[in-house]
Amino acid sequence: FFFGVPPPMLRTASRACASFQLHHLQWGLSRPVFASPDLPHIGAVRYRHFSTRGSDEAVSEKDRQVQSHYEGASAVFYRTVMGGGDNSIHYGLFIGDAAGDESKVRNASRNTVDFVARLMEVAACGGITSGSKVLELGSATGNTAQRLIQRFGCHVTGLNICPEQNKTAETAARELGFAEKFTAVAGSFDEGWPEEWAEEFDVVLSIDSLLHSTDKCKLMRQAARVLRPGGVLTFSDVLSTETASAEQQAAMRRVLPGLTFARPSEYIDSISAAGLSLTAYVDFSDHLALTYAGMVHQIDRHRAEMAAAGVPDKYMDDYRASLEERLIQMSAGTYGVGWGAFSAQKRTATNSRVGPALMATLQK
Repeated sequence: FFFGVPPPMLRTASRACASFQLHHLQWGLSRPVFASPDLPHIGAVRYRHFSTRGSDEAVSEKDRQVQSHYEGASAVFYRTVMGGGDNSIHYGLFIGDAAGDESKVRNASRNTVDFVARLMEVAACGGITSGSKVLELGSATGNTAQRLIQRFGCHVTGLNICPEQNKTAETAARELGFAEKFTAVAGSFDEGWPEEWAEEFDVVLSIDSLLHSTDKCKLMRQAARVLRPGGVLTFSDVLSTETASAEQQAAMRRVLPGLTFARPSEYIDSISAAGLSLTAYVDFSDHLALTYAGMVHQIDRHRAEMAAAGVPDKYMDDYRASLEERLIQMSAGTYGVGWGAFSAQKRTATNSRVGPALMATLQK
């Protein structure tokens, strides 16, 4: 954790940690890492954006790739392999009852949601209440939103590119009695967000989704624009290492089309340039190996039921082989992908170092 450290010192600390913990990237693989061949999904999806494109314009090719990655048979695969059968589909933190146990994929994924929620709460100095408004970027099927609503009673607006996921999220919210607390909005991170969202939210939150944005600086500026003064940005994401060269990053984009990986220092710089003050950066990278091992375990254990649900054998074989190659690279110290979480605050003159609840007390 890096709490209360001035940005220049934090960048230095981040790079020093990166040089020690994050490894040089090599791409000498027989198949793409994170291979994502086309999977069958439910129909061709067209829907309308909230923003700058013509009202009848279909989604972009990049957005269509994202949709095919997370809907239909793809959704079955990720829910089983990353979520452990749960809709909490994230890389996992193997702590608590999941510590060191690759079979505890579901628990580890839920741990990630809970940890990021606590990081958000810490950055807000405990100021998340039933009246708070949260914008979640990449809300998927609504699992994170549901957990936030259960924990804080807050209202969550989910900005998400996949219509099928949005319908699932809204249905789940109704069934849980959260219909008045959750709203799904179809849209892309890289589109212009509605003008009426200016200073509308107390929190902007995302878990492992911002790698789908091609312009992280613009994304941070948009987050800052929609945050109220004193509001909090908290997110986790898959990262490039600090030591990866431009050529190696280009190789990552070729292997993983449609995804854009930022270095930790690039995120930190983008946060600062957007007028936000970093409150924490946490390196989760050491949990990637257990996550990958857990995914291999899930593929082996649930292959038959995934095949029955329409997931092709070749897809499962290629993905499993890719996971094994990642583990080999990590063991050799040549894997160049990291994972971490960040939080920041939209500072004001009156809350530069104290939260709104404390300021209200001091002003009485």
